[in-house]
Amino acid sequence: MTRPLISGRLVAGVAALVLAATTAATPPANGQTLRVDDRGGDVWEGVYDDDGRLVEWIKAGSPSNADILETVVRHGERRLTVVTQLADLDKRDTWFRDRYDLRVAGLDETVHVDLSAYRRWKGELTVYTIEGYVSTDIGCARAGHRIDYARDRIRFWLPRGCLGAPNWVRVRSSTDAETMDTNRHYRDAFDSGRHAPPSYGARVRWGTD
Repeated sequence: MTRPLISGRLVAGVAALVLAATTAATPPANGQTLRVDDRGGDVWEGVYDDDGRLVEWIKAGSPSNADILETVVRHGERRLTVVTQLADLDKRDTWFRDRYDLRVAGLDETVHVDLSAYRRWKGELTVYTIEGYVSTDIGCARAGHRIDYARDRIRFWLPRGCLGAPNWVRVRSSTDAETMDTNRHYRDAFDSGRHAPPSYGARVRWGTD
């Protein structure tokens, strides 16, 4: 999908927030950390017909690269950091994508963060918005990520300036994983008890590190 340049409306919103942040007083003490537990073994598998159409979602237990156990959001003075703990993370023939949706103070658009990886590939972090069927990249030069297969852990960080230096954010996370040999598709919907989008966490407010 082609991703055009960032929309003028989002640029204006981010610019206004950055200006407000640069003229504000020192940040509040102790930026907040939100820890959200997710029950293990709550992954769903998509069932498809012979024509490749999705028929239903069924419970799948805890397959590799798909089962979220915990998400921790830290909103520090200079950057937002999110750490996701999975039940099992490995480099076998399973493509996976962790998706994070961010509701950001002062922005109408939801900011999406995708972290995709496969086997020995170190992965790619993409930050974007969606309006209609068009996605728009957000330039975020100092964003980064780390995949720790030994600890089954994924971490990414975004400079607060990429989000307009907001006072708070709300985050929800989910996973997609697909085996390359058997084409089985898994998804963790963050302990919703059914296959459905996860709920957003509470507001995590900005403050000093």
